[in-house]
Amino acid sequence: MKRQLRKEEKKQRSPLNNLLKKEAVGTPLNGLLRKEVLALIIAVLLAILILVITSWSSEPTTTPPKNVIVNNTSEISTKIYSAGGIYLEYPSSWKITNDEISGNNLQLMIQDPTSASDPNSTQAAGFTVLKLEKDQYLSLEQRKEAFIQSLKDSGANINVVSSNNITLNGINATEAMYEGKGPKNEVIHLKVIYFEQKEKDYILAFLTKGLDIESQQTNLDVILDSFKLQ
Repeated sequence: MKRQLRKEEKKQRSPLNNLLKKEAVGTPLNGLLRKEVLALIIAVLLAILILVITSWSSEPTTTPPKNVIVNNTSEISTKIYSAGGIYLEYPSSWKITNDEISGNNLQLMIQDPTSASDPNSTQAAGFTVLKLEKDQYLSLEQRKEAFIQSLKDSGANINVVSSNNITLNGINATEAMYEGKGPKNEVIHLKVIYFEQKEKDYILAFLTKGLDIESQQTNLDVILDSFKLQ
């Protein structure tokens, strides 16, 4: 596992590598998670969502990334992501900044064009999909809480404001809304949708920094209305 984790760290080109190594030690989740789950939940999840919170991002790509095709048939131009058992559409101006598939696990991060290309942007919007193999030592609720805790550890002072059962395109899920401030006192809104399907745990998260989440509702609707499992 340590050898596998080192390989994954070498793949990461984000300037967060040193930070991840530092924060992974001494986390309060150590007593709860096994080492392989800790690596998956903390080192991986924090790496993708903290990109939005801290305004660090991957370099912009000039060609469509893998698993993506352009779709111009909807009201706004979209691209289609279809891989790892996930299908969704997203605004064509947005950028995929993380796309990793390992066995039955998937990590996908899509950001708005400003935050994806400008590391100093004070405003950001991003959508994350996490597909994780179920683990006998960790429930979906605990995974969601570990996900939220990783954001708090990165500097997001957020609290839950609502939680409801919903149906996402025929899938029974839970939706939780969080609000608060980022490390630079910027407003943060976070919508988390999580559910279980066929021995897999799914966490979908839409985060805005320095933006009213309602201003991004059209973009969020495009993604969620098209989301399905394959």
